[in-house]
Amino acid sequence: MMQGRDALQKDKKKMREVISEYKVLRLDQFKMLLKDLEPRLIKTILTFMISDNTLYIFDDICSTKEDWQHYYDPDVIKAFWVLLDNLDDIRHHIKAEPPAKLLFMTDKDTYDVIVAHKGEENLINMYYRSFADERVKHLIVVDSKEQMTDFDFNNIFAYCLVSDDGQVTYYRNEG
Repeated sequence: MMQGRDALQKDKKKMREVISEYKVLRLDQFKMLLKDLEPRLIKTILTFMISDNTLYIFDDICSTKEDWQHYYDPDVIKAFWVLLDNLDDIRHHIKAEPPAKLLFMTDKDTYDVIVAHKGEENLINMYYRSFADERVKHLIVVDSKEQMTDFDFNNIFAYCLVSDDGQVTYYRNEG
């Protein structure tokens, strides 16, 4: 597929917006956002962004900042794997306010992605019982299956386990 200059500029702009929103992502996650492009075009976009100082790459990490360690959030990385797993249906996505890590919208629904570590269940329950938006469905990334019974607020759509390599396994909430 031939990519024109305007389309390439549009893709660069989109990628600048994404990395500006999330600050730090894994390089493979960043590239997956461009999955429909030929590898040489992905490389061209990355090269332009690096030369414009709008992207810095450190091994398998990409960031808007040279001091990326300050902005690195492993929970955003986990939540972003869930986003990527649903990318074909997503119309818009943004970084969310805690305790959610990100929010995305499809044609039909809005979802937030919550990363819940062992021991945080009660705080998350209290927050969502008090401040829940009934229009938002929740995807909860847990450390283990055992945590799945520890949540008791409305609109839990599914629980997710995310492996280090980005594989997402969903467990539908039956409650």
